[in-house]
Amino acid sequence: MAELHLDNGIQIELRLDGERFLGLGAVRVGTVELRSPRRPMLPALRTPDGVELIEPRLSGERREDGGVRLDFSLHRRSTGLMEWMVHTVRPTTGRAVWSRRRIPR
Repeated sequence: MAELHLDNGIQIELRLDGERFLGLGAVRVGTVELRSPRRPMLPALRTPDGVELIEPRLSGERREDGGVRLDFSLHRRSTGLMEWMVHTVRPTTGRAVWSRRRIPR
């Protein structure tokens, strides 16, 4: 685990397993937690042609204009599942925390 400290006082926890980036953990300003560290936040990267970019590894970190730029290396995986669909609804993937009760919408 690593932590970034920005010039404006924001602290961002980076969840790592060795070099592999698992996502963002806690985000806080001082003692105020803006984001829970309970489940790391990691975007899903997929092209409309069915290519996923997976297994992000943190390859660099640079300070820029009071912020931080993170660089990653990624692996490419072709899934075959394209986003181009005719007369159908795109399937969804559940990403809820299983240990928490579902709240109806």
